[in-house]
Amino acid sequence: MKKLSIFICALFAVATVSAQRVAVLDFNAGVGVSQADVDGISAIFNTYFSPRGYTLVERTQIDRVIDEQNFQRGKLTQSQMVRVGQILNVSKVVIGDVNIVMNQYNVDVRVVNVESGTISAKDGATWAPGSSYRTMMSQLGTRLAGKIAITPTAPVTSSATTPASPSVRKRTTVEVVMGYLKVFPTELGVFPSEPTSVIAQINNQHMHDYDTWRIPTAEELALLRANGYLKDAAYMSKSTSSSRGIVLLVTDKNETYLQKEARLKEEARLKEEARLKEEAKARKQEEEARLREEARVRKQQIADGKGDNGVYKVGYYYNVDGKKGVVFEVSADGKHGTIISITEMHYNWYGAKAWCSNLGSGWRLPTEEELHVICSNNAALDVTLTAVVGRTINIKGHFWSSTEYSSDVAWAVRLPDGYTFVYGKRDSLYVRAVCAF
Repeated sequence: MKKLSIFICALFAVATVSAQRVAVLDFNAGVGVSQADVDGISAIFNTYFSPRGYTLVERTQIDRVIDEQNFQRGKLTQSQMVRVGQILNVSKVVIGDVNIVMNQYNVDVRVVNVESGTISAKDGATWAPGSSYRTMMSQLGTRLAGKIAITPTAPVTSSATTPASPSVRKRTTVEVVMGYLKVFPTELGVFPSEPTSVIAQINNQHMHDYDTWRIPTAEELALLRANGYLKDAAYMSKSTSSSRGIVLLVTDKNETYLQKEARLKEEARLKEEARLKEEAKARKQEEEARLREEARVRKQQIADGKGDNGVYKVGYYYNVDGKKGVVFEVSADGKHGTIISITEMHYNWYGAKAWCSNLGSGWRLPTEEELHVICSNNAALDVTLTAVVGRTINIKGHFWSSTEYSSDVAWAVRLPDGYTFVYGKRDSLYVRAVCAF
């Protein structure tokens, strides 16, 4: 039974040591060596590097962070390596350089403490080109792992009469209390009042992947104390931020800096997308309004007899320089043609010619052919005449033409069917004048 108790205590001691995290980064290719060779050396080292008390970060996680930070693999500076370690939430990163010096491979490997940026351990290996370096790298990985290994401590036993001393949790990474409160790995020290500039700098550097670190409230301090995170000393809280005390930072934000950065980037993208859509919508509305206004102006010009920007079609009202009529024939470009008068009279052939002439310059009797064109376009002409003067061309009326049959007889055309007859010039028929434009 005694041996069983000792075994259980030993297991408890091992279980209570929280495994820290370590990341092995790609070695840098230096003088005389290709990155492909260095990647092979890194891979073999990584196979044999397994320090006790540490959890190795997956290669894919490391590559993802390097890509997200736009760092160049195999060419990271030490500050960039530390930054990668902070984002990965590891306590240490392993970095190395490979060079060929005096016809020998030289590998120098260092373990960098992420929190302080200092070197915790270092080692190296040398071999001649062409020889196998697997043994060298396995020995190097094993030696370096031994230098940073964490040895579990035996549990402290207590007698029935002597109470055990209270213990404080040892932290190297961010820990979460009650599933929501994150605790900064280290205490910042004792300050006479809230160190706002120090906290701001920590947040500006996104330490441990958060930029929302703050002093805890009194209730949060009580929670931390109950869970063994505080020493038996005075800690600073929000209610005592002007009093001297130990500063330990916490955050209750679920969103890490990278998640927040991605969210803000996505929100900015959506906002820009919405702005562009609104601008496109406004431009469309402006274009539609412009087209409507153009259509209104064109319609008004046509109604006023000015044509569609000076271009006419059969049936358009014509009203330019006091000359009014309806277009019954037009040229291909729509800028020239012939109009028929908006009024009609009843005269003999001689009176009809005189009436046309008295309408003004260019007005005359239509030829027989022109009357036939008027017959063909009668429907379009009647629509406009109705709108302008309220009446159509006299239906089934015989209209004089200027085409003479003889000295006493001239041709007349009946509207709207176009039948042609001859009448004596002394007969009274209808007349509509025509004029070119």
